[in-house]
Amino acid sequence: MATLVQHNFWRHRWLFALALSGAVISLSNVFSFPMAISSGGGAFLVAYLIAHVALAVPVIMTELLIGRRGRHSAPHSLAHIAAEAFVSQRWRYLGVVVVITGMIVAAYYLAFSSWALDYAWRSASGTLPDTEIGLRFAMTELLADNRRMILLHSLVCLLILVGLALPSHWGVQLPVAIMGAVLLFAVAALALWVMGQGLWSSGVNRLFDGEASLADPDIWVRAATLSFYSLGLGLGISLVLGAHMDERFSLGGTALWVVLVDLLWGMMFAAVVLGVVGSIESSDALAFVFVNVPLAMMQTVSQASTGWLTLLYLVVLLSGVSTGMFLVKHAVMWLHERYQISRYRAAVIAVAVVWGLGVAVLLSFNVWREIRFYGATILDWFANIPANLMLPAVCLLTVIYAGWVMPAHQLVEEVRPVAERRFTWWHFHLRFGTTLALLAVLVIQVQFAWAIPAATQLLLLALVVTLGWAGYRYRHWDWESS
Repeated sequence: MATLVQHNFWRHRWLFALALSGAVISLSNVFSFPMAISSGGGAFLVAYLIAHVALAVPVIMTELLIGRRGRHSAPHSLAHIAAEAFVSQRWRYLGVVVVITGMIVAAYYLAFSSWALDYAWRSASGTLPDTEIGLRFAMTELLADNRRMILLHSLVCLLILVGLALPSHWGVQLPVAIMGAVLLFAVAALALWVMGQGLWSSGVNRLFDGEASLADPDIWVRAATLSFYSLGLGLGISLVLGAHMDERFSLGGTALWVVLVDLLWGMMFAAVVLGVVGSIESSDALAFVFVNVPLAMMQTVSQASTGWLTLLYLVVLLSGVSTGMFLVKHAVMWLHERYQISRYRAAVIAVAVVWGLGVAVLLSFNVWREIRFYGATILDWFANIPANLMLPAVCLLTVIYAGWVMPAHQLVEEVRPVAERRFTWWHFHLRFGTTLALLAVLVIQVQFAWAIPAATQLLLLALVVTLGWAGYRYRHWDWESS
């Protein structure tokens, strides 16, 4: 396949590391991780760590490898590598699914992170209520005001567009690296503030307290799902990073850095929040972030908490914007390559699509709340389909592509292993361990979400694989042999 676009390499190691940090610190670390830790405690933390090491590291290495080998967006990288390996070009459709999934999740992230812009302004100006009734009324008022939510969402999308319109020699790396640095310093500052209030130790203790058990399969499913979302597995973030990654950077070292930053940042933020709030009784993530957290912070130190609350909502805003920018960037790359349009025009089209999807999410809270497909609202579809189906399925197919389709010499050329035994172990784990684990996660997710028995799913999967193999053999049968 001919090279369509030559993307710039990001050669500054520390700038690349900060961009990585900004990309992986997402809204899942803010909304979902503290709530999951509060209910699961040490059992969830152990399962989350194992999911990161056993599932996330091989998948991240695979996505970085494909991105760096192809040097394009996911569809064209997969097609380029398939052409090198003389296999079907239909693998590019997996890349199209990655781009579409990333756009859906970007709209979901940006729609919710835009609320933090409103709360940060109200906190800084001193107009945010300081009672539970007042905070609940403020959130209800925001959810009922379509114009206000759409305006906030539009401002965040405009910020994304400005970041994507930077000169090509900086690209999206510079703004995301700046946001990554702000996120790292902000959570450290919040941790120091909580320490000064004498609440840090109680927050750390709550990271490990909990009645959940590792024998509970729900703990493992929740840990794997949150790992997919928090690290952007299957969303193309690592593929974008790989396409701009310098060849001198280690794939394994980069994957470990991603996992380490995500885990440590998430634990530190959870300790801050749990130290201030205490135990989380509600399962409503929105009420937790926009009611419980500000109420607890203002009650902790009534006079000095306003600035810290503003900083906390700045963290919420940047965690969504930094990840969303990478997701939209992937769509921009694909549009730029596929339709040969300018990068700026591609950015406008991609941001416009994300804006429209985000508006649909916001309207599902009020005027479109009665619009349902198979009993689920638009918000339910945006929340459940990517998490329960698309992310594990995309990760599974990506691992199959790298482990079973790509020739071994392509993997060796990209991984450049120091020890042959280490590469052999990684390749074996990728082909069997990671593949089977992702298949199990996908089956369990579908069973929990849509009540389809695991046996039925496996039977249908076996039927699809058998028909695919039969079709392949039929097309390649030597009909003229004697």
